[in-house]
Amino acid sequence: MVELTWSKVYKKQVENWDLSGYVHFRIDINAVLIQWFRENPDWTLFEVGCGTGKTLEFLCERGVVPAEYHGLDITREFIDICMDRFPMSDSSLPLVTFQVVSLFECQSPENNYDVVVSVDVIQHLENWQEAVERLVYFARKYVLLCVRTTPGRTFDESDDCIKLRINQNELRDECRKYGKVEWFKTRTFGGSKVKTIYIIDLT
Repeated sequence: MVELTWSKVYKKQVENWDLSGYVHFRIDINAVLIQWFRENPDWTLFEVGCGTGKTLEFLCERGVVPAEYHGLDITREFIDICMDRFPMSDSSLPLVTFQVVSLFECQSPENNYDVVVSVDVIQHLENWQEAVERLVYFARKYVLLCVRTTPGRTFDESDDCIKLRINQNELRDECRKYGKVEWFKTRTFGGSKVKTIYIIDLT
């Protein structure tokens, strides 16, 4: 199963992943989240592929936290790190929960969160279209996606896991099935790595 294979790759890279947090890929995502939750402190956030908790850490450091946060990841080591960083006994935090489960097995109710965010997840799933549908299922207002994309080539397999280079236009059209694509932006890293950010407006 692809998700379990990808989990093995995570386990080999926990330390490096935690040190970098792929923060350079998340700059634009975090800017959007800060704006939304400053203006709407009662909104809730669901992060699919929360990793070691870098997004929540970033928001907390800037005094901008959602009314409720739920983080999901398939890698137990990452969730353990998150639970150490954000213990439920910390009264300065909002309601924060974490769960080790795949996107497709998550049992949260439909339209349960104001914002659903997912960074660098769906390109590692064989059926990325179904993944987009699941992200939309959980959201009330917005889905915020950051995905490795390409203008042409659409498939690659390396590092013990599937890495889809999803066509930008295909992903945009898929997002438009569910709502207005309010904004998308492409950043290029290292010459060949292209990250495209999409906001699906469900309001």
